[in-house]
Amino acid sequence: MGSVNKTLSFIYNKPSIMILKLLKNCFASILHKYGSIGLENIYVVNILTNKGPSLKRFRFVSKGSTRLIKKKFSHLKVILSVKKI
Repeated sequence: MGSVNKTLSFIYNKPSIMILKLLKNCFASILHKYGSIGLENIYVVNILTNKGPSLKRFRFVSKGSTRLIKKKFSHLKVILSVKKI
């Protein structure tokens, strides 16, 4: 968690902040479920991004017509593992 936290804290944009929150939540969840595992023994194997739903909105333009605006979302999947001791 240490190197991921350092790297993402220096990148200041909205996705990096969201990914950092997600990773902190994942690590906290693992520590809550399996308290005997130390934080230094958990590492991130992979982070996957999949296409999510999209909201369709309309924007009015000239001459009474409209344009379609798609607000896209995505799903993040984090795979964690435990180091062999």
